[in-house]
Amino acid sequence: MDMSAGWADDSLERREAAAIIWRLSDSPEPQIEATFSDLDEATHPFEDPIGYIVDPSPHPRHNPHRYDQVWSNAAGEFDPLDPVLRGDFIRLLYRLDWAPPASGPADFDDWGDIPTGTDLRSAVRWADQAGISCASSFLAGNPLTRRIAAKWIRRAQRGIECTGTEAA
Repeated sequence: MDMSAGWADDSLERREAAAIIWRLSDSPEPQIEATFSDLDEATHPFEDPIGYIVDPSPHPRHNPHRYDQVWSNAAGEFDPLDPVLRGDFIRLLYRLDWAPPASGPADFDDWGDIPTGTDLRSAVRWADQAGISCASSFLAGNPLTRRIAAKWIRRAQRGIECTGTEAA
């Protein structure tokens, strides 16, 4: 299965991240329509994946608010061509329910930009405890590379723990 096409710069766009998660979930029909103002003909092939990731209903680990609020900027846009952030992608992996919820503290030197009591903190704690991420600080607001996304998916799917450290 072709999960993602490669690019020379190793960046992963938000629309591509949505498509990867949607495909990992067996490409279900979204229950809601993505209504971001910047979705147009260029993003049409990504309409179902984007609708799927913003729909909170099929996910066992959803937070009580709509994910379109998480994924939109102040203007109500999705920014499909922007790089996906590490925090956004780990939240999506966490929602796939591949591992039990995290129960203890994560072993990060620096929580940095991850607010206490959020679904992002739960997702990052899960990623750390499951061995999906082995960075000393998570850097949730940094863009995610295709290489790191592929490593996280592989580890999450197969229950493989990372060893050593990985570059942010």
